[in-house]
Amino acid sequence: MRPDAGSYIIVNSANKNIISLLKSNGLEFCGGANDFGKNNSTKALKYITDIIKANNHTYIILVTVPPRYDLMQS
Repeated sequence: MRPDAGSYIIVNSANKNIISLLKSNGLEFCGGANDFGKNNSTKALKYITDIIKANNHTYIILVTVPPRYDLMQS
């Protein structure tokens, strides 16, 4: 868990720990709200896609980006 971290930080810290996971283990990834709030959604999607492609030896559950109610409508 990394509150207020962008997808890049979350993915890099997860990569260090995910190597030891087995097929019977799993990883739940819930992040990206900070990136979407800063219009970095393309980068966030790339980091998330990269971690999924690089770690096909375990289950990865991707949770949708939580809604941000503190942003302007635009």
